[in-house]
Amino acid sequence: MGFGKGGPKEAWRNITQVMQMLSINGDDALHHGIRREAWAIPLARNAWKYLNGKSNKPDYYQASFDRLAQHWRKRWMLPRSEREFKENWRSWNKDQLLQAITPGKGQ
Repeated sequence: MGFGKGGPKEAWRNITQVMQMLSINGDDALHHGIRREAWAIPLARNAWKYLNGKSNKPDYYQASFDRLAQHWRKRWMLPRSEREFKENWRSWNKDQLLQAITPGKGQ
């Protein structure tokens, strides 16, 4: 991948082009009011020391990915979703979401 090939700008351009082809209003669909978030899950007991160069070797937790994902879901995702979303997201289904973003059907 060289300069100007791939990356977020090209992805954004592709998303915008597809939305235009589908007659979806980009202003409504792309400005949804949900903040972007990035999650960092330490997979080692000394993760921060290792990342800061104060430890030479990570001391990994001995847990399966499924167990770590379940912990994240219970500790962070579910409480955050309850606080952040005004609507009851648990009752959403794919047909409602499609209707909401399809021109002329969500009104």
